[in-house]
Parts: sequence; C-alpha cells; structure tokens
Amino acid sequence: MNKKAQELLTAARDVAKAAEQAGRWLTTEEKAKIDDLTTRARGEFEQEKAARQARQSIEDLGREIESGAAEELNAKALQGTRQGMGAARKSVGHTFTDSAQFKALQNRFPGGNVPREARVTMDSVQVDGMKALITSGAGAANTDSSANGLVTPDRLGLVPFPQVQPKLRDVITNGTTGSDRIEYAQLLPDSDPAVTNAAKGVKEAPATTGSVGVKPESAFGFRKASADVITIAHWIPVTKRALSDAAQIATMIDGFLARGLEQEIERLVVEGNATTPKKGEEEWNGIFNTTGVQDQKFDTDLFKTARHALTRVTNLGGQVSAFLVSPELDEQIDLARDQNGRFYGQGPFALGPGTLWGRPRIVIPALAGTGKFIAGDLSQCVLWDREQATITATDSHADFFVRNLVALLAECRAGFGILNPGLLVTGHESAEVAA
Repeated sequence: MNKKAQELLTAARDVAKAAEQAGRWLTTEEKAKIDDLTTRARGEFEQEKAARQARQSIEDLGREIESGAAEELNAKALQGTRQGMGAARKSVGHTFTDSAQFKALQNRFPGGNVPREARVTMDSVQVDGMKALITSGAGAANTDSSANGLVTPDRLGLVPFPQVQPKLRDVITNGTTGSDRIEYAQLLPDSDPAVTNAAKGVKEAPATTGSVGVKPESAFGFRKASADVITIAHWIPVTKRALSDAAQIATMIDGFLARGLEQEIERLVVEGNATTPKKGEEEWNGIFNTTGVQDQKFDTDLFKTARHALTRVTNLGGQVSAFLVSPELDEQIDLARDQNGRFYGQGPFALGPGTLWGRPRIVIPALAGTGKFIAGDLSQCVLWDREQATITATDSHADFFVRNLVALLAECRAGFGILNPGLLVTGHESAEVAA
C-alpha cells in the first residue's frame, strides 16, 4: 500500500478515535479534518494506480511493437476464415445441372437429342469456391460423393447414421484470398534461439536500484512465410447422350470430379512438396515438408506412441483436435485386442466413436504406405481459396467433336500454410518405420 496514503488514513482514524474515547460526537472541525485527510489519501491511491497503469501500458506497447508486424500480417491472411466447412449446401453436381448455363445448353437440344454434328460448349459454372467444390451435398453425412455407379437411386427414406466421422476439411481452417501468394507470420518453435521463456518468481523490490525484484523479459519470434496458390484440376469424358441426362451428369460430378479433387487436396495437405512435386507439376509444402513440425518416434506400441504425441502438443500449450490416420492404421486400431482376445474398442457389432485417446480419427488415404500418423491442433492448417471453382463442359478437346464426346472439367485454385508448425506431430506407426 502507498506509504503516504497509509499515514493519512492513520491520522484520520486517530481523530475519530479521540472523539470516541471522550464519549462525544465529532466536532465540525474534526469532521472537516477527517474529510481532508481521507480525500488526500484517496488522491495518493489514484496517483499510484495511474503510475501502475502507465508502467503496464509501456510494457504492453513494447510487446505490441515487437509482435505488431506479425499480428497485422496474420490479421490480413486470416480475414474471413473459419474452421471446418460450415453449413450444408447443395451438391456440386446439382449446382451444375441447376445452373442457367447448363439449362441453356439443354434448351439448344430439345428432347435431349444432341446431333452428331452439333458443337457442345458452354460457359463455366461457378460453384462458390473450392470448399463447395469438394463438399458434396448436406455435409459429411452425404453419400453422393462416394457413388459407385452412374445411376441415381430412388430414395425411399433415410435412417441417419448416428456417428458421422469428420473429414480433414472439417477440422482445418478455411479461408479466401485475392492474391496468387499469401504472406503470413509463422511462429518460431521453442527450440529457436530467438525464443526465450524467462518466467520466474520475483521478489518485492527493496530499492530502486539493483537486480532484486526486476521482472525478467521473455522473447518469442515469427518468421515471414508465404503460400503460393496452385491450380488443381481434372476432367472426365462423357457422351453427348449422357450430357442430356441431368441426374447422370450430377452423379458424375459428385462421384468422380468432386471426390477426386478432395482426395488430391488431402494428399497435398499431408505430403505436398513444393520443391520436388511427387504427382503434379506444382504443389505446396504439406505437413510432412514443413519445417518445425515435431516428430514422435515409435515407443513399444501404437497407443503409447500416440499418447506421447499428445504430450508433445500439450507441452507447448496446444490442444490436439484430431488424429489423421491411414485406412490400414484405422483398421489396425479397430482390430486391436487385449491378452484375452477382447477388442479394445466397441467390436464389430456395436456403434462407437472412431477415436484415439478421446480425439477423432480422420482417415486420409494419402497416408497409406507412409508408416506415419499426424496429431495436433489442425486449426493451425489454413487452406486459402483463390477464386471461385468452376465446372465446364465442352467438346473442344482433341477429336471429341467427331467422337460425340464432351469433356467435363473441374478446377480450383488454392494455397496452404501452417501458422504454428510446432503444434503438429508426425508419429511413427511401428519400430520398422522409426528405424
């Protein structure tokens, strides 16, 4: 407490105590003196409070100056982003077949008869961004994107499946950009020399000089990172006769084009390599090829290894949102048994959550054969949509015109980056892979 304020309050109490001991009421002079003493004490308190606030403001300003550039950069990069995919929407195939462009194409050929000599071309149909292009129907529960044939079945009622496992895009951050390169601030790992945690207990300062009572200064740092926008596209051939069947075209788009783009985006998020692309002509750096992502070696068994991965993230103050696993590893977890032959999980005849240590397991086909799983705060992964994705139909390809074929093209442009790689861990499934 302020020493001067304490002296003033003590003097005011002494005046009141003297009147009480004398068995009388306070005189007018005594009341005025007490009011004066308490007012002056209150002023001392206010001055001390203002001084503390000023010192705190100076300290805060120093921190803001150091991290201001990083905050401004990420505020721009993450503007309008959200985690997951948001509300359900119409499937991509039905968006295409319900579009004015496709209806205009159909109106050119009444009755669905497309003459052999007719040219087929149409304007591109925008499907409200890449996220819509890889979302088929009402959220993750929709099954159109996994259609095995080109026939739309009659739907005689739906019994909702009680446990719908999330997909990768449901747990990462989705955003938009108007540039071909996104610049953002990436947090440096704790192992970096520029990062220092100097927090410790501090004594009351006995004097205005000396080192006792001086609060230590910590430091954290950012590095400027960038994410290049790349084009992801593929097409399928269809006959002109199929083009006249809206339901069949919708199934082709949802079952093949949209699903194919989704699988490629998942692969790029996991193992994309901008330096030496594995599959395409250009890729971004995925989780496996981002500096700062932690690595967890195999220890005894898969479950113990996965638990170590959780600890690595929580040690940095993060929260693991999900495990990314290959289809084979997902099967291995489901089939795991104890020494008495009992399944660790729900077994084959019960419904249960597809989790590992309480976190959802998300099956990523691109992880097959890598011998690794991924755990961490997947909201640190940001997928930026550069422009509205498109679906286009045309026969202006090779000799499609004379063969009565039409190309259906799906295309999107996107970039990817990781804000804090230290909150992601790649774990080894077995000792052979870890060796």
